[in-house]
Amino acid sequence: GREPKGRRSGDAKLLAEAIAADKKTCEGYLRVAAGLAKKNGRAVAIGHHYFRGTYQCLVEEVPKLQAQGFDFVFASAVVQ
Repeated sequence: GREPKGRRSGDAKLLAEAIAADKKTCEGYLRVAAGLAKKNGRAVAIGHHYFRGTYQCLVEEVPKLQAQGFDFVFASAVVQ
């Protein structure tokens, strides 16, 4: 699969092209987003719930990341 590309918008790193159709790819994008969030204080990851693998990934991985202290908010709360 393609590697996600980090982009700068103001002081927020954006994880663009994080559209994943399978669970394993989605998990990889979430790891990258989590790393960006740790490094920069925030990151944006975009996933489409209508892909079964992405939906399953989010259902399983978001609670794990929340348990590690990550907050999930709407992108509009992060991007200025």
